[in-house]
Amino acid sequence: MGKYTSYLFFIILLTSVACNDHKSTAALHSPSIDSQLTARLKESSQNYLKAWSEINRTILNEITIRNVVRNVNGEIASSNQTELQNRIKFWHIALPDFKLFANEVTVIGNRTFISWILTGTNTGMYGEMTPTGKKCESHGFSILTFDESQQIIHITDYLDVLGLMTQMGYSLQPPNTD
Repeated sequence: MGKYTSYLFFIILLTSVACNDHKSTAALHSPSIDSQLTARLKESSQNYLKAWSEINRTILNEITIRNVVRNVNGEIASSNQTELQNRIKFWHIALPDFKLFANEVTVIGNRTFISWILTGTNTGMYGEMTPTGKKCESHGFSILTFDESQQIIHITDYLDVLGLMTQMGYSLQPPNTD
């Protein structure tokens, strides 16, 4: 019986150690850690929209890396913080009351997917185009990619620029085919 008692003791000890090891591994990937990361990435995403709405350079510099890249509709629009800040200023010149509001922010891995609404009134120059005084609203979508320190390293934005310009009162002229 001593032999069986030793085997039983060994099995209980092995099971106990294995369960404790599993618990420590599970703690590394626990829902609470994931939910904390999700909350931080959602907060950074909201701050990204806030930086756009308020032309807030401080927030933008805190949540992005220096060489953050922003693509708009598949084209590189900026490749660093300064160029990104200039794009934000451009939109605020055309639409001084420019605001971005999140419809939904979803976190998957190190990315957030943001469905948003842009609003504003065209009371300033849109590039070389004169202001029309018309209100506009557009729906868009952003994908923010974060590094290990939860800073934004890449931004992908999709928006309907032609629809926005049409709301501002501009029209697309058909090409002259003569």
